Amino acid sequence: RTFVAWNWKASGTSGSSNSNGSITTTVSADTTRGFSIVKWVCDNQNPSTLGHGLGAVPSVILMKEMTGSSGWVIGGFGLDWGGYLSLQTTNALSNNGNNTTGDGRMFYQGGNAPTSTIWYTNSGAIASQNGATMIAYCFAEKKGFSKFGSYLGNGSASGSFVYCGFKPAMVLFKQSSASGEKWYIYDNKRNTHNVTNSVLFPNAADAESPTTTGAPIDILSNGFKLRGTDAAGNGDGSTYVFMAFAEHPIVSSNGVPVTAK
Repeated sequence: RTFVAWNWKASGTSGSSNSNGSITTTVSADTTRGFSIVKWVCDNQNPSTLGHGLGAVPSVILMKEMTGSSGWVIGGFGLDWGGYLSLQTTNALSNNGNNTTGDGRMFYQGGNAPTSTIWYTNSGAIASQNGATMIAYCFAEKKGFSKFGSYLGNGSASGSFVYCGFKPAMVLFKQSSASGEKWYIYDNKRNTHNVTNSVLFPNAADAESPTTTGAPIDILSNGFKLRGTDAAGNGDGSTYVFMAFAEHPIVSSNGVPVTAK
């Protein structure tokens, strides 16, 4: 059987204690590439603050309970940190982040967005019990290496272009303004030339299959371009969130990313 994996290396150690937040976390971080792994124990503080070790403001945070069956939640993308998406569902962005109770308090508290040292959460909103062990993967955008954000679909066969400043090796996106559309993952190992259409879905157990009517893309020297009109990736006026990582994460001495071989 054929498998695919996407890997990010943090510090290469088992992690170190971080006491920047109200709950002490164990953090393994690579500040150069803007990636950290954060582990902590939920104590149902209201709210909790958690140190992430990035040394920069996170762009995306993905977290889950390890000791229970609660699902993945993901937030950021330059949208309202009060909202969140579920990696295992096709739900739209939930925008109840400034509520005083419930799931809205995933990443945002009382107008306080994440900072260069901490983020805010109510672990109890996604944990099955007090004392649950939690894990998070935190990403800060780095020029020439990673790009996170949102884009608007145009509903045209000449689909929306998303500028990254580099040639992507991997792209993840999902419609966030409405429910019903899957998460899409493309990469340059399963498709070595355009059109890039061999898709996998994080929220589904489907086998890989080429898509022509869903949301195929072109991977370009400076970003990616949607090649379909379907709401899965390019619905007219719909909002989509995305993560992209570079094929050649090199930045020249004048700060300009390398965009082509």
